[in-house]
Amino acid sequence: MLKKTLFDDVGYFDENEELRGTEDLDLWLRIAKKVNFVYGSPDRNVYYRMHQGGIHLQKARMLIGRWKILEKYDHDSDVPGLIRKREYRYIFRELMNSLSEEGREDEIKATFNVFVEKDPFGLGTLSQQLCYRLLPLKSFLWVSNKIIYRIAYRIEKLSYWLARI
Repeated sequence: MLKKTLFDDVGYFDENEELRGTEDLDLWLRIAKKVNFVYGSPDRNVYYRMHQGGIHLQKARMLIGRWKILEKYDHDSDVPGLIRKREYRYIFRELMNSLSEEGREDEIKATFNVFVEKDPFGLGTLSQQLCYRLLPLKSFLWVSNKIIYRIAYRIEKLSYWLARI
């Protein structure tokens, strides 16, 4: 339940074609930035209809939508940079895999270049740039997923743990 005045403040669904399938996430993020708290019910009050022609099956499109939503917060001081970079790492990893699965390898290079712009000095990014130059595409994706991301994730997790000590 939301007050109508909240929609007047944050707007309604963004009907931009790039966000199709993810426009609800965009709306909820705008709402979350505006209110002091959000209450979630453990009850299942809504059911999502899933069918063969559903956009939820277009994984690359959904990830591109998440990427475009996240870009709206690139210069937002309320969203910490490390959280944004972590989300970019996840989105771009999954997006490159999805593009490969969908036979859209020609889009991976441009996607990877955008990722490098978003996280130019990440440990995983630097390693990936080297692998991207040296390995064939399928090998690059395998090394990124099975080795680079796993090592970078563990180092990042360790650094967060050490920061708390």
